[in-house]
Amino acid sequence: MADERIYVIPLRKKWVKTTRVHRAPRSINVIREFICKHMRVEDVHVSPSVNDTIWAHGAKKPPGKIKVKATKDGNAVRVTLPDEKPVVKKEPVKSKSVIDKIKEMPAIRAETKAKPAEAETPAGKAPAEEKPTEKAAIGSGKVNKKESKK
Repeated sequence: MADERIYVIPLRKKWVKTTRVHRAPRSINVIREFICKHMRVEDVHVSPSVNDTIWAHGAKKPPGKIKVKATKDGNAVRVTLPDEKPVVKKEPVKSKSVIDKIKEMPAIRAETKAKPAEAETPAGKAPAEEKPTEKAAIGSGKVNKKESKK
């Protein structure tokens, strides 16, 4: 059974006593201490929305007080904003890794190459073999010395 309570937590009295740059972190600690004391638990989870509200104006100027909803479930307490909707965990979408995509690529390429080749050759005739041209042999620039002496 989940026990819910709404608290207005005064922060200013505590963060005024700390240095300016440590005021927002001190405010988060004040929230934890307050909830531990009033809900009688040790395990307190502050939601990201409460953290964002504290840090909205930077580390030097957190709010003087904050209204939160504390939900007790067993030995743990979840601190959220009162108007925040409960978080529903979604299953992560499993995407293909780069390796899986690369493995699939040759199969896709083979399919695309095979289909046009079959369409170009008429039925019953074998595709004509290409003869190497002389320019291709001459253009390579490499000449075998043994063949040139003969």
